[in-house]
Amino acid sequence: MSEPFKNYGDKTRDKLHGAINELISANSALNMSAEPMKPAEGLEYPSNTFLSQTDHWVNHSMVHIREAINLIVESLKIIDKDETKIKMKELEEILKKS
Repeated sequence: MSEPFKNYGDKTRDKLHGAINELISANSALNMSAEPMKPAEGLEYPSNTFLSQTDHWVNHSMVHIREAINLIVESLKIIDKDETKIKMKELEEILKKS
């Protein structure tokens, strides 16, 4: 399995496709055989340890999920800017008519 791809492009559609790809990778990582991570010699995991801290594939999946979330957030920012531009154009048209 590879690390998340970092350059899906600047277009919203590309970023959303990237988020889908990252979620597919995360799902694939969760379907691998367990690969426990051993704590440092002489140490034990405390009882409140998260699964992502004790298994390589769960940890790897979390990396892809975080990247998918980042791509979706970036896409929402682009959509917000685009919607603002549209509203400004509509407002300009209204002002021109009055």
